[in-house]
Amino acid sequence: MLNEIVEDAKSGMEKSLSALDVAFKKLEQAEQHHLYWRAYV
Repeated sequence: MLNEIVEDAKSGMEKSLSALDVAFKKLEQAEQHHLYWRAYV
């Protein structure tokens, strides 16, 4: 029982970490795009 809870928590954490990772990558891309745009203007 406790083992299942721990496993659920682990997979939940992994999901939120990968979601955060995706969000940060999108932010980075947006920032780079913004910097390129600023460089040309």
